Amino acid sequence: MGNSVKPIQKILFGSPGTGKSYQVREIAKHQLGIKLDEDTKSLENTVKTVFHPEYTYSDFVGKLLPYTYGNSVVYKYYPGHFLQALGKAYRGLIEKPDKNYLLVIDELNRGNAAAIFGAIFQLLDREDDGWSTYDVDISELELVGLFNAMDCFTRIYLALRYQISL
Repeated sequence: MGNSVKPIQKILFGSPGTGKSYQVREIAKHQLGIKLDEDTKSLENTVKTVFHPEYTYSDFVGKLLPYTYGNSVVYKYYPGHFLQALGKAYRGLIEKPDKNYLLVIDELNRGNAAAIFGAIFQLLDREDDGWSTYDVDISELELVGLFNAMDCFTRIYLALRYQISL
């Protein structure tokens, strides 16, 4: 971890309208130093998702989807909410090690958490230094999705195309 802030893993529960979203903003601002855009009421460096009965591991981690390109069907990997947040955090470790990143899961109880998280659930067990106790393997496709979420391929392409340094 690039700074002295320990990872925060919290579950906030309560009836609708009891201030859970407000509490998330307060934790983000005061404990993580994440800025709130007052106009949009959105937190910087934050990825939000909402679990529901149809939400899957593919939605959370990523999925390969077809789309039409001219007269052909091609496939593109779309990083899910978890890989988007992880990509931002990894890129931040490289570029802005003093920043914190946040993944907010709303309505955790409405989805099948075991199926949605899969092996990633083990990442919640952490050592004193903040890093996970366990290694989790991801597929090559998920790794490519993570690099895309980090904007690595775009940056490498631009560096090669315009002969600029990363």
